[in-house]
Amino acid sequence: MRLAVAAALVLAAGLGLGGCSRGTEAERAEKDSSRGGLTPVRLQLDWYPQPEHGGFFQALARGYYEQAGLDVELLSGGPRSMVLQKVALGQVTFGLWRSDDVTVAVSRGLPLVCVGAAFQKDPQALMYHAEHPVRGFADLEGRTVMAGAASVWVRLVEKKYGIQVHLTPVTFSIAQFMQDPLLVQQCLVTSEPFQARQAGAEVGTLLVAETGHNPYHAIIANRDWVAANRAVAEAFVRASLRGWRDYLEGDPSAAFAEIARRNPQHNDASMRFSREMIIRESLATGEPGEGGLGHVDRERLSAQAKILEQFGLLERPVSGAELVAEGFPLAAEE
Repeated sequence: MRLAVAAALVLAAGLGLGGCSRGTEAERAEKDSSRGGLTPVRLQLDWYPQPEHGGFFQALARGYYEQAGLDVELLSGGPRSMVLQKVALGQVTFGLWRSDDVTVAVSRGLPLVCVGAAFQKDPQALMYHAEHPVRGFADLEGRTVMAGAASVWVRLVEKKYGIQVHLTPVTFSIAQFMQDPLLVQQCLVTSEPFQARQAGAEVGTLLVAETGHNPYHAIIANRDWVAANRAVAEAFVRASLRGWRDYLEGDPSAAFAEIARRNPQHNDASMRFSREMIIRESLATGEPGEGGLGHVDRERLSAQAKILEQFGLLERPVSGAELVAEGFPLAAEE
């Protein structure tokens, strides 16, 4: 549904998105030109502020964006954040979203490209109660799973393992999971398992990446905007990667304070758990030999697109080269 709406919006706009995005950003820059000569940039987050966004908040709090000549605004996301549409229509400069959904959107006409990645490894997982173990994805046959019906990974898992699950709508809460020991719930391995254990449940998880479907959590932009504003895009990506390295290797307290200020449901314990899982699972850096912090690999994206095409999820073939902006990704500076 999310992608269908996105495509409808783009088609309604006559696919005149290149000019629209440049005009929108130019108008915003002119209005904000009084901000000390800094170039305004807006990043639409995929969810409410959380430790999984830590590198961006670290860059903001530590002044890395300002040092790069940017006035960056981090916009809170949520269930209706419409990241793909906002980026395509030039309402925001950058967005965060999964590369599989981005690939489907590009096949439907949205002019989106990746300029980097926050996560090399997908933290999406399925959480289950330990007393009713799930040893593998095939064990989900006939089980009730709380997950987004439009999520690409749900359809891929069903097709790959020849199973059918009973989907129940996502409530963005663990309350129903805690009440039903047989329920399996989608989660981020960095978040909901901590909440469930704090509430007294013993849980296990299955990482979706273990199926071989492992999309990036990509930093995306409008293709035409990047071509016309490469210096701004490069400055933003480099400052963001600097923030991520500092967040993972240094003191994360600056990011934690900003995240907690904007989203009080997070406390120090939950944020430290999330950061620890990001580091332990190599979510942001990837495994050795995978390119490292911020990297996006065209061949890996092409392989993912082929899988999506084989399962009939694309409206036309999409190549990895089409999904990454020319001149990107940028190497993370040591």
